[in-house]
Amino acid sequence: MSENNKEKIAFVGVDDGFRETKVWVSDDVKIVIPSQARAGEMTQISIDGGAKTVFPYETKDGAFIVGKIKESDATSNDDYPISAMNRVLVTHALISLGFTGANRLAIATGLPYKRYYRGKDKNLPLIKAKRKNLLLNDVKEVLYAPNGKNLSNLNIPRIVEHHVISEGIAAWMDYVLERDPETGNLTMNKDKSSVPTAFVDIGGRTTDIAVIEDCNIETDKSTTIEAGMLNIENLVKEKISDEYDVIPTTAQMNQVMKTKMFRAWGTDYDVSEFIELAIKQEMAKIHAEVSRRLGSAADLDSVNFVGGTTVAVEHELKGWFRNQNIVKDPGFANARGMAKFIETALKK
Repeated sequence: MSENNKEKIAFVGVDDGFRETKVWVSDDVKIVIPSQARAGEMTQISIDGGAKTVFPYETKDGAFIVGKIKESDATSNDDYPISAMNRVLVTHALISLGFTGANRLAIATGLPYKRYYRGKDKNLPLIKAKRKNLLLNDVKEVLYAPNGKNLSNLNIPRIVEHHVISEGIAAWMDYVLERDPETGNLTMNKDKSSVPTAFVDIGGRTTDIAVIEDCNIETDKSTTIEAGMLNIENLVKEKISDEYDVIPTTAQMNQVMKTKMFRAWGTDYDVSEFIELAIKQEMAKIHAEVSRRLGSAADLDSVNFVGGTTVAVEHELKGWFRNQNIVKDPGFANARGMAKFIETALKK
């Protein structure tokens, strides 16, 4: 971070998803890390001169390790957004981007549409709990020394403001809020905001469908379904387990989804067919619900696909709607919108 950013509050969008944690800063600095951590103490030692790949942290609720770990604790549960594990992963992502203890941050994070709302009302208990969780600022780095371990907050940025918004709607914020090249201020594009626009946010655990017009959500067309890349990975993992009689580790599955090869017993096995079948199966479920909600989308100005899974399944999205788009850098659409939202909220 620049010296200027250290002297003032930085506006940061944090899309703290179940599969990935993405951070977007208003000056277009960004990072994505896996939402993978494990409760407990450090069990791996870096050889002298080797790059540090595992990072230990401690919170008031216990210790965690993050980084290149063999196994990760599950994030695909309703308590993850208000957990110590969430605090650790968000902190690690912020540090990985370059923030330090000298930084003061105003952040926005998100919740799936159907968790942010209860019917037509905001789910205030959960929103308040999530907001409070990251404002605890209790995460500390664990530093090992010959005389034992020390806890340090020297590199831990402090979160001084935290707002929570609905995912999918965050992508709409990114779509309608534009920076004035002369003043540098964010303003709402009235032409974009006044027409009915759909956002399909295909994420890790969930897919959000949000239709917005004139800053109002069309609740009959908006929803959250339990579908996304984590389901795809679980289907692939089951196929590998059935085929090779072994349960892949988190580290092995990370490699499988990157390379489409399963490495075991010192040999690489092509599992691309498993991945494609899993994608088709999950996307059929998503397509059915999106079609049910949006119909032909003839009454919508556009249908915009966003989310961290969108790029991986882009070939399965072709031809869904005549007016569909995949937004630029779709994985960061929510984080961008969150950064814009927190900036406009605090500059009013």
